[in-house]
Amino acid sequence: MATQLEAVDYIVLVVYLGATVGLGLWIGARLKTGKDYFLGGRSLPWWAIGMSLVATDIGGTDIIGVG
Repeated sequence: MATQLEAVDYIVLVVYLGATVGLGLWIGARLKTGKDYFLGGRSLPWWAIGMSLVATDIGGTDIIGVG
């Protein structure tokens, strides 16, 4: 069964990519240095850092290996 993309699929894709690029440019303009980027301006709460570490550590192979 061949599935082809409809016009609405392309619209969603373009809007998503545009929003992602726009958000990146907006946030990038607010950062002063690379240190601000990598350290989050030293303003991230502990739970956000913890969730980031867990998300970085757990990948698709870990989920498949556990299941």
